[in-house]
Amino acid sequence: RRGRAGRIRRSPDRLFGGSTIASTLVAQVFAERTLWQRIEPATLPLLYDPALGDITVVLVPGIYGELFDGELWQRGLRSVRERLGVRTFTVRADGRCSAAINAGTLRQALRDDTRRRLERGYRTPRYLLIGYSKGGVDATEALLADSALAAKQIAALVTVATPHLGSPVAERAELPAPLLSWASRDTIPTACAADGAAAPSLFPATRRAFWAEHAETIGTRTRLFSIAFVSDVHDAHPWMK
Repeated sequence: RRGRAGRIRRSPDRLFGGSTIASTLVAQVFAERTLWQRIEPATLPLLYDPALGDITVVLVPGIYGELFDGELWQRGLRSVRERLGVRTFTVRADGRCSAAINAGTLRQALRDDTRRRLERGYRTPRYLLIGYSKGGVDATEALLADSALAAKQIAALVTVATPHLGSPVAERAELPAPLLSWASRDTIPTACAADGAAAPSLFPATRRAFWAEHAETIGTRTRLFSIAFVSDVHDAHPWMK
């Protein structure tokens, strides 16, 4: 059928040779999106009186973020703005790109934001980075690549559900390029289509090699916090299943 941008989009069954797996997966994803539209961020009591000043909270999304409904993230950031009174924005990194490519995107986004703030007469902003899943890996590599930015402007990095030691799932279940292209309206960047793919950045061997070389350096760049959860497989997002 014809999509919003006017291009012809094939059905998942036709794209994947008549398999019912794709249809089932897509049906589950859109059912999940409908449910999330009724959810608001939980109201939790603040345990302290925040004095965050010029802090900007920056969300770095995770792998294959284009396949997930961003509404929940936007509601969460809106809650942060309203309750803590800070600026927020989301880095427009592509969830199908490698950590190295997205680290560059993050660094450039922070430089551009800093330039715009200074041009408008504000003080140099300080950033609290929140990296979700692979976004935590991307942000960690960004800190390594720009020591001046990390030292002067990064108040802390908080990673949420980030596979710092890699994910065996990434090795066993990397989504095929045709599915990634079909499921998102945005074309995969050329640099990410082959050698710049996202999943290899999360291979256990890749992460082990990274930490073996850079663990001591990363620890000197800024304050680092990591939050992880344990959930039942039945509660996982349909794409993750």
